[in-house]
Amino acid sequence: MRSWFFLLLTLGLINIAYGQSQRIISLAPNVTEMLYDIGAGDDVVAVDRDSDYPVSVKTLPKVDGYTSNSVEAILALNPTLVIGWQGGNSPQLIQSLQRLGVNVLLVNTLTLADIGKTLQQLGAATNHIQSAYQAAEKFQQQLTQLSQRYAQQPSHRTVMIELSDHPLYVATANSLQSQVIQLCGGVNAFQALPGEAQMVSVESVLQANPQVIIAVTPLSLNDWSQWPELPAVQSKRMAVIDADLLSRNDPRILQGARQVCEVVAQAK
Repeated sequence: MRSWFFLLLTLGLINIAYGQSQRIISLAPNVTEMLYDIGAGDDVVAVDRDSDYPVSVKTLPKVDGYTSNSVEAILALNPTLVIGWQGGNSPQLIQSLQRLGVNVLLVNTLTLADIGKTLQQLGAATNHIQSAYQAAEKFQQQLTQLSQRYAQQPSHRTVMIELSDHPLYVATANSLQSQVIQLCGGVNAFQALPGEAQMVSVESVLQANPQVIIAVTPLSLNDWSQWPELPAVQSKRMAVIDADLLSRNDPRILQGARQVCEVVAQAK
């Protein structure tokens, strides 16, 4: 472990002297959760407006990571490290901070497998290498267990994950939710649609004929009772799951995945 630490230090992946107190600002909810997962929570001095887990972050100052108007607020907090989500934060904000000499790290967590890598990346950047390694190992073990448990399930069961109802948006091919469906041995009913989410019509849902319907909070499944011909409605293979457990690229996604897998496993 000591040799690993010095290698990272030599490569410049550890930016702050070992053992020195840090002032970290997180600009994304999944980053915030992972910082606490690796034991760096005490160094977090501010978070983005959507970070609400763990509960203790609700008392921290909030900054806006989605517009370029937060530069002064961030500078006023005198951070030693600002961590954002590549593609999820305002490029203008990130560029402004970098031009001003602020130490900025952007993580790019696109897949379930990336979560373990990101945990270790954050561990290196915040000097929590050992605890980050342990968190990554724990996540990978749980991911592997889920995969092995449901790998033998028949893959013909179609699953729709509803992200909003008015208008009706569903998770599509490149979404994190689609990866969860695959993990559970199912097939995304809208796998043919590109991107992470697309607006669809009720007619499209009837044509896709999903055997399982998952909605995220605060949605309700009541509207689907109007179409009893849908296999998911007939068999009552439907569930509402906390949106945060299916949309944030962090270890808690496995909690949502387990719930999805349980419903999918029951589908005929």
